[in-house]
Amino acid sequence: MLAVDLALVVIHCLKLLNICFDRPFFSIEEDRGLAELIQYTQELAIVVLLILSAIRHKIKALYAWVALFVYVVADDAFSIHENVGKYLSDSGEFAPSFFRPQDIGELIVSGSAGLILFSLIGLCYPRGSSAFRSITHDIILLFSGLVFFGVFVDSIHGAINAFTGELGLIEDGGELVVISLILVYVWAVFSVPMEKQVRVVDGIWSSVRARFF
Repeated sequence: MLAVDLALVVIHCLKLLNICFDRPFFSIEEDRGLAELIQYTQELAIVVLLILSAIRHKIKALYAWVALFVYVVADDAFSIHENVGKYLSDSGEFAPSFFRPQDIGELIVSGSAGLILFSLIGLCYPRGSSAFRSITHDIILLFSGLVFFGVFVDSIHGAINAFTGELGLIEDGGELVVISLILVYVWAVFSVPMEKQVRVVDGIWSSVRARFF
């Protein structure tokens, strides 16, 4: 997965340098471009694997994560936060700030969607099994990377006029890598028997506690 991401980044850089791959299709920033189509496929695979994991391991609470990633797929495919954010910026009056009105609208949409979907996960968390809680710890860690690149870097990218190519590469390249990591992780959740799985976050915190406490 990461090798594919690296190849897409290299192709994008070659395009930026006007060496080859001059068609917009090869840009990782291009809507419906090669990189985005691969990312759609990976996101759909995450949804399918989460559903299969919920069935195989009998963890119904995983459907809360399914809902989140269904939104991620829909948002990428139909530009939900961009379109609704533009509607909000056109119909409302936002006070002047570092961010453009469009960016503020997009942040409102993404924040609202995140609040609703993570509230659903939060409701499932105390009632879920220990396996669900451990999986949730791991996915939150990975998903925070997606939020960083897809929301924070995206907002900075839209707010400033300098380094647009570099910021676009960081934003979209970072999203590609994080989605690949989530896909690999979810595949491991599905394919490895529950009793043999080693949780990323639990392992990290166990090591920290053993070393410092």
